[in-house]
Amino acid sequence: MNRFPLKIIYFIFVLIFGFTLIHLACEKKEQQQRFEQTLEKEELQLSTVDSLPPVDYGDIMNQLYDLQQKIKQAPLELQCRQALLEVAIDSSRNKLYAVGEGLPDTTLASNALQRQAAERAALVDAQRWALFALKWSQDPNQPLITDKVSGQVPPFRIVQKAQLLANKTYLLIEINL
Repeated sequence: MNRFPLKIIYFIFVLIFGFTLIHLACEKKEQQQRFEQTLEKEELQLSTVDSLPPVDYGDIMNQLYDLQQKIKQAPLELQCRQALLEVAIDSSRNKLYAVGEGLPDTTLASNALQRQAAERAALVDAQRWALFALKWSQDPNQPLITDKVSGQVPPFRIVQKAQLLANKTYLLIEINL
């Protein structure tokens, strides 16, 4: 009589163990499917990003600088601001670009300090142009380049730096829109 209950206990144990193995196998298969779906989504996103041509920061920097000079010469020209926005805003990448120019502070003794001052001035100028571009993207008529502009500059990164003769520095910044 003792063997009969032992067989039942053994049978129940085998059933529980079998169901546990089946459950774990199904769970692992679901995890594998979720992992494969995630990989497919990431590959799709990467292929979309890869399909965009590479960014030519030097070209963007030159175009923006030329347009900024035109805006400075003709501050009331709406077409110049619109042309600047076309170059400054890359809607396919959701980026905004701005270039700033900085002159060295010749009152400083060392060349290194003069270069740093020029870089800081270029960065402030680029941020100022970024604020103008952000405001012009909402209303190209306001503000004028002669107006004071204030606001919070979104997080940015410096993507291009150029230094010319006389330690004049140019910086191109990139902002996520």
